[in-house]
Amino acid sequence: MASRDILGQVDWHLLVLFAGLFIVNHALAASGMLERVSGAALARGLDLAHPAVLFGVSAALSNLVSNVPAVMLLLPLAHGPPAGAVLALSIAALWLWLRA
Repeated sequence: MASRDILGQVDWHLLVLFAGLFIVNHALAASGMLERVSGAALARGLDLAHPAVLFGVSAALSNLVSNVPAVMLLLPLAHGPPAGAVLALSIAALWLWLRA
């Protein structure tokens, strides 16, 4: 297969979207906004280290901004061994609930 044909099959819009997501995520982390949001949530009793809170915040944020950006934003704030599993389960649970 010719390289021109292969490059024609690439979804460039999707690649630009994901590159933009990484750029925005890095900018939010570098600005300190994620830490301020995490501190404000903790001051209101929402500890993202608690699996139930992380589950709820993840499901709500996924509904607002979509799954990939939500996980990209929450992963640096989510601490503890179950954090990755909780994020994955909340996304899957939301998807199953919306399909029902």
